[in-house]
Amino acid sequence: MGGVEAIDEARWAEAVRREREIRPLSQRRGNRAEVARAARRLNLSVAWVYRLLNRYSEDPRTVSLVPAKGGRPKGHRLLSDAVEVIIADQLDRFYASRQKPVLSAVHREISRLCKAQGLKPPSLKSVRTRALRLNQVKLTRSREGYRAAQSKVGPSRGSLEATMPLSVVQIDHTLVDVQLVDDVRRKPIGRPWLTLVLDVATRMVLGFVVSLDPPSRLSVALAIAQAVGDKAEWLSARNLAHIWPCTGLFDTIKLDNAAEFRAVALKRGCEQYGMALDFRPPGAPWWGGHIERLMGTLMTECHLLPGTTFSNPVEKGAYDSEARAVMTRAELETWLAGRITGVYHNRVHTALGRTPLSAWRAAEATGWVPRTPKDPDRVLLDFLPFAYRTPRRDGLQLFNIAYWHPEMAVWAASKPGKLPVRYDPRDLSCVWLETPEGRFERLTTKYADRPPITLWEHRAALAVLREAGQGTANEAAVFDAIEAGRHLVSAAAGKSRAARRAEQRRTDAHKALDAPESGAEAEVPDPNYVPKIYDSELW
Repeated sequence: MGGVEAIDEARWAEAVRREREIRPLSQRRGNRAEVARAARRLNLSVAWVYRLLNRYSEDPRTVSLVPAKGGRPKGHRLLSDAVEVIIADQLDRFYASRQKPVLSAVHREISRLCKAQGLKPPSLKSVRTRALRLNQVKLTRSREGYRAAQSKVGPSRGSLEATMPLSVVQIDHTLVDVQLVDDVRRKPIGRPWLTLVLDVATRMVLGFVVSLDPPSRLSVALAIAQAVGDKAEWLSARNLAHIWPCTGLFDTIKLDNAAEFRAVALKRGCEQYGMALDFRPPGAPWWGGHIERLMGTLMTECHLLPGTTFSNPVEKGAYDSEARAVMTRAELETWLAGRITGVYHNRVHTALGRTPLSAWRAAEATGWVPRTPKDPDRVLLDFLPFAYRTPRRDGLQLFNIAYWHPEMAVWAASKPGKLPVRYDPRDLSCVWLETPEGRFERLTTKYADRPPITLWEHRAALAVLREAGQGTANEAAVFDAIEAGRHLVSAAAGKSRAARRAEQRRTDAHKALDAPESGAEAEVPDPNYVPKIYDSELW
């Protein structure tokens, strides 16, 4: 298998460990003494660290630091699986205990166990190397307790602080206190969800997503992609003349323990760009304090909008939210963007003593420069979900849909095995095959007359076909079921709020990706097309 997701956990963990050392050296052009210290921590030669620096400067992503599969770099000692198991067990049970033994004592115990099993004991250096790879937060927590871990490596109790922009960001969701209407009939379709990315140091909003669907790993991916990238075009498309200067990769993302934050695609995507995921420990409500307060502020302002649901039934009283609803999802998104970039960013923040925008500008004035991806178009692709498929001469299949590329026969002849195929749930008319070299190759549907469909439409069609007794539906049957479903939804949209919401979700997905509606004349596919984040509605 190829691609980032095909890299085994051990090699990927080593690449992540290297990235933590190499990135700071690359940013401040470390001298030979700093390189030598990094080499000792990585158990590599100085020359090898310089080679890694060269690699990282050409491609500043974690994947450029992955050890070769054929063997370990010079300086690493390959131990037998049995010895590795003994080391890992003793580090977990003995070293990470309240006894807090020194490494030499752990090494003696490992040597004793190895000799008892007729195995050659590892060196103290090998044990130390593996101990350094342990999660230091968890290690401190195991050896000294939760409070000690918080005082050494965590935020002080009751607060979450950061001194520089993008060093710590928070991501969270909330159900917006406003009823929306669809674009066509202007009738109620329910409340949307808001996903927000906040910079802790400056309190600047880095990005946000408004969706008709509940929070998912994909709404998180879209929010991160918008937060990292330049937002000038996004603002211009909404006729907003405000300044939104925030761009760049983060150091650490603070998250709660929701399922959408635990996805493998999110974890690898963040590690790819040197962004650490830090999950909220139990009993630490202050971790979400900053972003939750901002969301509360935004919801309070939403209570002034027509169609507001207010924050509780008592406050709402006899107000008929659905009868007074007038805003579409796109209009609410533009309104939120205006409130954030035009009002909130320019209002004095009590904790900062100045506006979020001036805090950001002050950091820029010190010479601070955000870390930016070499290829911004790749960011969203690196976070999209994926499935493994083997390229064949006649194409490949995903979601019962045949996909094709002119080079498919060449790829199949090389016998690469299963490769990651990434997809955007808003539009299944194309997917991206990740080659063993790390390139993304865009594949289009094999049959040009297939209309763009969303993933949720595809799943609904399969459910209908299963109910009809078609357990193994072919591609034509799936698209026929989707088309029939669209006609039913359109006919019911005048009567049912759920039907109007479903129709609006599909409409927004097409608008977001400039996809033609069913029956429209198809354009020649653009081979350089990448999914957009300008419209944040998903699928």
